Amino acid sequence: MVESIPHIQFFGLSPFEHPDPELTIALCHAGAYGIVDLGRDAREAKRALRRIVQGVEHPFGVRMHPGCALTSGDLPDQVTLVMV
Repeated sequence: MVESIPHIQFFGLSPFEHPDPELTIALCHAGAYGIVDLGRDAREAKRALRRIVQGVEHPFGVRMHPGCALTSGDLPDQVTLVMV
């Protein structure tokens, strides 16, 4: 678990346009704010979002690239941050 430091929030991002739900879940469980890169494949992105929602109750974020096949309407309620 990430040690709490006053006034500092830890963020973690799955890299390289590859949705990595397990990394995002691990970040959330460790006390960081997990952000999943949705990549460009809609099916893979939706699968990752479903897995994260099953794995955590915490809010998490997403990174959406230009050309991302998903829209804000595809995002679950747990998503509270969108990076572009």
